[in-house]
Amino acid sequence: MELYQEQCAVCHGKQGEGTVRGYPVLNLPKAYATDIIRKGRSGSEEFSIAMPAYSRELISDYQLAEIFEGLGQIRPLESGKDFYESLCANCHGLKGEGGMSRRPIQNKLKRFEPLIRFGAGDANYLSRYQYMPRWNKIQVSDEQIQMMMDYIKGIE
Repeated sequence: MELYQEQCAVCHGKQGEGTVRGYPVLNLPKAYATDIIRKGRSGSEEFSIAMPAYSRELISDYQLAEIFEGLGQIRPLESGKDFYESLCANCHGLKGEGGMSRRPIQNKLKRFEPLIRFGAGDANYLSRYQYMPRWNKIQVSDEQIQMMMDYIKGIE
């Protein structure tokens, strides 16, 4: 976590909770997070600061695994907001307005559960605008999906 504090916390918060400079990073799918870490990310409407790419020389695979493990032990996710920010906001924006994926979800809640269960598109992260990871019932329960949907309905 020392490396996380040094390299990541300024934008993503001391405990991965997100700040005005970067998305929350708790409990992201590791393959997706690794892709963004290695390739970087351009700025967006929500966050004008671009995320730099971190090569294996800057952050080794071992160090990255330690960061993921450390972030995973910080706090359990408990609310619909927690789950949404951890699993969805990084692509769909903090308010579900589209974010980096350019795919708003606020008015598409009928498709929300099937997309979480089955994902969408090709897992080729080179085209992450056309991909959504899938989560099984062990990773995200039906109750947690409902909590996220209730949270999204309440976002203004």
